[in-house]
Amino acid sequence: MNKIEIPEEKYNEIAKLIESSDSPVGIDAKKTHVIIIHKLMEIERRLSNLENNDVSKMKEIKPIISTDELRELIDNSGNYVLIDVREPSELEYGMIPSAINIPLDDIEFGIERFDKNDNLIFYCRTGGRSHQAAETAKRLGFFNSRNYKGSVWEWSKIDSNVMMYGPEPY
Repeated sequence: MNKIEIPEEKYNEIAKLIESSDSPVGIDAKKTHVIIIHKLMEIERRLSNLENNDVSKMKEIKPIISTDELRELIDNSGNYVLIDVREPSELEYGMIPSAINIPLDDIEFGIERFDKNDNLIFYCRTGGRSHQAAETAKRLGFFNSRNYKGSVWEWSKIDSNVMMYGPEPY
């Protein structure tokens, strides 16, 4: 793994901060030290994820999948994981076939069980939350993540088991 390079002036600033009692927002120096170390470890973990996924070899993935593309994947038992990010109380309106439910608030921990190379497709009611989920997944190293922007609102037009609900999307 690559070493993290910190410019000397930034290092000196951090060192002075750790040694002083004048820490930001009233946190004592030891807590500040722990926070800095934690942040550096998080950066190292993310760099490791990037290296393990070898970004340079990845094919370009369109960030949005259409209704036709999703239908083809489902009909042909394609290689994908379809994730409904709606709240459990919304599931009474139906789910797209083969989907699993991981509410948006649980996405970061909920997708840990998948491989970083899996083809993750997110949907919700109208595409807003699923967009957030796809971006979160990409930030965590799941670069093959896409948003089904049409979500339930569009899918309900081709599947009578899924119903439109709530206000019309913009």
